[in-house]
Parts: sequence; structure tokens; C-alpha cells
Amino acid sequence: MESFFSQEHFRSLPKESLQEVYENKRVELPFIPKDLAFFVDTTHGNLQLRVLPYHHRSADLGISLPIVERGKRENRVYCQVDVKGGGFLFPKSFESKKDGIVMGQLDDAEEVYFMPDSKETPWSYDFLGLMDERLAMRVTEVIEMLAETGMRTEALAGVYRTDRVVINGQDVSIDDLKEKVVDQLQQAISAANSDHEKSELEGKIEDLKENFDPVIVIRLMRSVLRIRDMKEVMGDIGQEGVVQMISEACKNLNIEAKALGHSDRFDASTPEGREKWVKFVCFWYGKNAGIMHREGVVHQFLLMGNLTLAGEVVDMDSVGQLLTHKKFRGRPENKEKWIKRGDRNGDGTPFSERSFFRSTDDGCVFISPEVGLHQQPDERFGLPKALLKDLRDSCFSIHLMCKNILTKLPGMNVSELRQKLADDFVRGYKDGLDGSEPFDKIGITGDRLISVCTEISESVIARGEYYAPIPID
Repeated sequence: MESFFSQEHFRSLPKESLQEVYENKRVELPFIPKDLAFFVDTTHGNLQLRVLPYHHRSADLGISLPIVERGKRENRVYCQVDVKGGGFLFPKSFESKKDGIVMGQLDDAEEVYFMPDSKETPWSYDFLGLMDERLAMRVTEVIEMLAETGMRTEALAGVYRTDRVVINGQDVSIDDLKEKVVDQLQQAISAANSDHEKSELEGKIEDLKENFDPVIVIRLMRSVLRIRDMKEVMGDIGQEGVVQMISEACKNLNIEAKALGHSDRFDASTPEGREKWVKFVCFWYGKNAGIMHREGVVHQFLLMGNLTLAGEVVDMDSVGQLLTHKKFRGRPENKEKWIKRGDRNGDGTPFSERSFFRSTDDGCVFISPEVGLHQQPDERFGLPKALLKDLRDSCFSIHLMCKNILTKLPGMNVSELRQKLADDFVRGYKDGLDGSEPFDKIGITGDRLISVCTEISESVIARGEYYAPIPID
């Protein structure tokens, strides 16, 4: 049958052009991660990697094997190797709701495409096809912390700074790439209509020159496949392609279980086997969300493209602390002035005007600016929008999986299965939250979180009701 993967040609970047930024010493690998620093090259590439239409800057090796990462409490086992940051793939299918890019708009984009205005990064510009070192190292910190708490997520085997990229088969130095982009921004400054616009562009030029370094990231996952991949394959190939995807995920879960000494096994060849698999991943989607909230962080994009078929949450560069704690070290009589003054190193907003502000014995707490455009309370539940967004997005992704994928597979009684998946998601969320009270300082109890989680899962997963995306502030 037709494969849902296609092949793309890559080539190795020269060793002298690569500088190690991070290498995971806890991972037992049958290869040197640096040897996998590949970049797409359709003209001279001699390596073929598996690629999928909605993975726009990553490809995988096409093999499944047990890769053990030694943990402080217990070991973790990954099964597939992914190379991220090696060029812009499938420009025809690229879209970004945040940046207003519709599918087909970038048909003719090269292997590296500069976005002068982007909401996808903190510095408000982006290079499609590349991975910024700052984001990669942020991801490293986040996943190392969360994996040790029991979350199923990706791992990084290595991060390597590169001094060149490949465009139209030719090596282009990063210095030359930056120079070209700076010229583009300088032209924009000349055409700017306001001093504010000019200042923003000048700031981007300074950041680009001083801080932007592209890296090739070698990632490890239990499955590189996502719910969104199943949705697209159902439309392109049909149910056989989806069963093939689930079969690959089940094979990887069995590799993981065997390496860990677990007896449980998965089989995608029967409706009963597929039900067992989907109940497992939905439990873990809930547990992963619960673990993140227990640790005080939100993902903000728990959508179909970030939920793998092995029950993982990936693409962790959007993870941020929900709350900011500020400590007051002055005299008690000066605390109110301190609260009204705000952070002198910030944007000047008084602490008391921050969303969910609460005064504490040792200072104050409020919603962190890290969560960007979802800081205010939502109208339905009164929770911070970023917190609610995690629950809504997870449940709606499961709903779409039921509606667009599982209903089309033979022998699957999805109407009965929906309630089971809703229960599994809530059970996982409770398990991940583990009785903690991570947001009690802003008046949100663990019981309240579970209550909201239950209501959303019953509405969206069990009954299949529509829940509109959480609006920005």
C-alpha cells in the first residue's frame, strides 16, 4: 500500500562547521548525534530521510529501536530519532494562524525563509526551516525538568550550532545570510512610517546580529507521528494509512515496554487493540497536562500537531511559567508603594494591575508575561486563559481524532468509546496533578482544576460538542 511518508534528500554538514552546544550524556546511543546534523539538499543530497507534509523543519531516520535515557528516578526509553532545523520542508502546505500565513502562500520559498514579523518567537522574527539556539536550549531545560517528573515528552540527544546552511544546493554562511536579512530590514526602515516602527526594526537588526544562532537539533521520541498526521493521511490515503500509522506507534510502544521490562503490549490489527491504544494515549494526554500544571507551567499549544501517537507532548518551546512571584525586601510600610511602582526593569506596569494579582506575605504574585496573549480570566470559568487553553485544546484534539479518524476505522464503536476516553483523560489529569495545589495563591484550587477538566472533557470528548478556541486578551 501507499506510504504516508515521503523521502527527501539531505546531506551531512561538514564537521568543522558544527559546534557542540549541548550533548545528552545520559542517553545510550548506537551513533554519534553530531553525525546526524543533516540539511535538506535536493540537488546534491545523498541521504534519504522520512518526511511528513506538516513537519516543516524536521525529518526522521525511519528506524525504530530502543534508546535508553538514564533518569534520576527511573529510565526512559525512546524509539525514533528526528533531525530538526535542517531546512524548510513542504512550503506549499505551510500555514500559520498566528502569523496570518495561509496554505499555498509560500509555494516558492527556499530552504531558509525569513519572516520579518512573526508571533512565533519572542524576538518577533523567524527563519522558517531553522531552529534558534535560544529556543533549543529553553526546550532542553524544560524537558529535562518535566521528564524527571514523569511526563511523556521528547528528549534532546544533541544541539549543534552551524555556521552555514544550504540554499538551492549551495552552502551559504550564516554571516552572509544575516547580511542579506539586515539589508532587507534596512530597506524596511527606510520605508517605515513612524519612529516606533523604525525602532522595532532596529531592535530586530541588533538582536539578529548579536543573538541569532541556528542549530541542528537531534531529538528522540517514542513516536514522531502526531494526531494531525493521522487526520491528513485519512484524507490522502484512507483508513489503511491510519491503521499503518497506529501500527507503527504500537510497535514503538512495544519496544519501549520490552526495554523497560513491562508485560503490556499493543496491537493495531483489531478494533479491540486500537481501542486499547487510544485509551492509553488519551490517559497520557490528560496526565501530561496534569503534570505540567502541577509543576506550575502551561504548554499553550496542546493541539493535534503536538500530541504524538505514543501519548507524548512535544514541541516544548511554548512552555512557560503561569505565575510570577515577586518578593518584597523593604520595610512593611513601603510595600504598597512597591506594588504600585511595579518592576523597574519591566514595562512599568504596576504589579497591582497585572492579571490575577494577589498580595502575599513576602511580596505578590500574578500571571507571568511568559504566557503572552492569554493572561486574562476567561468568561466561562474565570480561569487564566492560558491554563484553560491547555484543557480545551487537549480535549478538542481528542474530539477531532474521534470525529475525523476513529469513526472511519472498521469495528470502532466511537459513540461508546467517547465516554471512556473522557474518563481516561480526567483520570490521567488527576493522576498528573497528584493532589497538588499549584495555583492556590491566586485562588484556584486543585479541586477547581479537576472540576473544570471534567466539565470540558464531558462536553467536548464524551458528547462531541464544539468548544471555540480560547480568544486572546
